[in-house]
Amino acid sequence: MNRSYQRIVPVRSHEAFTSVGMRQLGCVLTKATSVVISVHMYTFPAQGWPFSEKGGDRMLREFTPLAAHRLDEFCQHQLESTGLIFPPVDAFQLAALLRFEVVFDVAHPQRASCVTLRHGNGGQRLIVVRPEERVERLHWAVAHELGEFFAAEAIRTLGTPVDDVEPPHREWLANQLARRLLVPSRPFFVDLQRLDGDLIALKNRFSTASYEVLARRMLDATDPSVITIMDQGRITFRRSNVLERVPGLTAMEKVVWLRAHQTGLHQREESESEQVQAWAIHEPGWKREIIRTTAAWMNW
Repeated sequence: MNRSYQRIVPVRSHEAFTSVGMRQLGCVLTKATSVVISVHMYTFPAQGWPFSEKGGDRMLREFTPLAAHRLDEFCQHQLESTGLIFPPVDAFQLAALLRFEVVFDVAHPQRASCVTLRHGNGGQRLIVVRPEERVERLHWAVAHELGEFFAAEAIRTLGTPVDDVEPPHREWLANQLARRLLVPSRPFFVDLQRLDGDLIALKNRFSTASYEVLARRMLDATDPSVITIMDQGRITFRRSNVLERVPGLTAMEKVVWLRAHQTGLHQREESESEQVQAWAIHEPGWKREIIRTTAAWMNW
């Protein structure tokens, strides 16, 4: 069921708005201390969803190639309808072209949320974003809210009644849509092959997406692979696009990761049965390494 309620929410305009379609609304919000908004909430019965009952990214392993392809095409259509078919995708520009207004609220309790401003019998879709220092996080926040908005339509393209989808699955789907909006499948898979999976080169092409988003998108490719993210020397993410259970780090992975961790440089090693690349995403006070592995043992 789709229900809505109204409440008064303070909206403070940020000192800077995106240059596409934000200025007029920004001036209105600067003069107002609050606006009436309608927030749409969704509840779903627990049956009918074509994926597993597992939560979060673990559902990726039950995400069928056909469903993935349909989501790829769905997001490609949204991008083509706005003319944004080449990377990098500016999520703020995409939102404006899709008739969303984006404003910043320094006191917003969430990273972002999508609401509807009521104007008489009509309404204006509004994405409220809490300012972040990292540009990629801002683009992700906006893309995720677009994914939330388009989730119901995307669910119908998968042949599933919207009411059959539970909130955790809807959130997971919004993440999938956000990744595909920021990193469109067609140019990404071409560049993934052309650049030999070089994460740094891909980041230069898809600059509005974070390294982690790009690494996770690699799992949507057909090449059997494992993506591992190490934070401060600890595994925080390790998934495969073909294996239900991923074994621990191989000897080669450990060697390549340690070199990247210690040197802060891209490292690569390969043998007849295994290829490992590691990228050091280091910043003051924090060391992250992202590892991509392709190996014969993933064909077991």
